[in-house]
Amino acid sequence: MSLVAWRDVLACPVCHASLDASATDALRCERCDERYAVANGVADLRTPDARRAMDARSPGSDGWARWHEAIRGLESWRATRARRSRGGPAVSDGADDLSALEMLEHAGVRGVVVDVGAKRGERSRLLLPGTRYVGIDPFARALDVQSAATAQMACGLAEDLPIADGAADTVMSLAAFDYFIDPSRAVDEMARVLKPGGTLALMVSVVAPSVARARGAPTRIGRARAALRSVLDVGLASGAGLALAGLRSTERAHTNYFTRDDVLGLVQRRFVVRWTHSVAQATSEIVYIAATRTPG
Repeated sequence: MSLVAWRDVLACPVCHASLDASATDALRCERCDERYAVANGVADLRTPDARRAMDARSPGSDGWARWHEAIRGLESWRATRARRSRGGPAVSDGADDLSALEMLEHAGVRGVVVDVGAKRGERSRLLLPGTRYVGIDPFARALDVQSAATAQMACGLAEDLPIADGAADTVMSLAAFDYFIDPSRAVDEMARVLKPGGTLALMVSVVAPSVARARGAPTRIGRARAALRSVLDVGLASGAGLALAGLRSTERAHTNYFTRDDVLGLVQRRFVVRWTHSVAQATSEIVYIAATRTPG
C-alpha cells in the first residue's frame, strides 16, 4: 500500500507535522522540510540526530553508548538461542504469550494501533479485523504481503515517535521498554500520539533493585560482584548464576534495568493504570500493564 494512505498517522519525528508522500523514494515534512528516505515501502523516520547516533562507532552520550552495547548483547543472545534451537527463530516479544493477549484484551485494543519497538511486526497478527497497525522500530522492515493492506512499518525511535498528535487509539510496546534510551521521554511520546481516552498496553521485564545494580554495572567484574550481593533477593543459585553470566558477558543485555516501582512510576506520570499482571522468572518478573491516557 502507498504511504499516502498513512498520512493521517505518520508524521515528521522532529516537528510532528504532516508528510508529503507524493514522491516514491522519500517523504518530505510540510513544515520543516526535513526529508526521509523510503526503501521497499518502509520510511526511515528517525530524526537526523538519531541516525547519526545509531551509525556512530563511538556515540557521544552515555545513553547511546549503552544502547549500542545492549543491541550487541541482544544480537549475541539471539545467535546463541538460534544455535540451541537448531536454527529456529529466537523471538522474545510476547507475540505468542497468553498473558500479552489478556493484556491487549484489558487495554481494549482498537482503531489505529501503534506498536513501539515492533521488531518485525509479528504482533500485527494479534489484532482484530478492522484495526490499522503501525509498527515503529529502529530496524523496521517491510511486512509480508498478507499484512500490507492494514499494516505499515516505519523506522523510528520511541523518544521521537514519527506519529501525528492524537493519531492513535492504542499504543502497545512489548519487550522493548528496557531498550529505550530515555524511557521518561518515550512515555511522554506515547501519551502525545494517543487520542483522549486512548490506551497503553505495556509488557516489560523488571528486577529487584540489587539485580538492577548487578545487571547494569559497567564492567564484568562489577556485574559479578553486584550479583553476589543480590543473593538475599534472588537466592544462592540465581545469584551465582548472575555472577557467572556477568563474568562471561562482555555486553549489557538491556539499555536500562527497571524495578516494578520504576516502571509504574514512569507510566503513572501520564496514564491511569487499569490492570496489571506479573509472571515470575528466576531473577526477574514480566509485568503486563493496561492503562488509559490521563487528560491534558
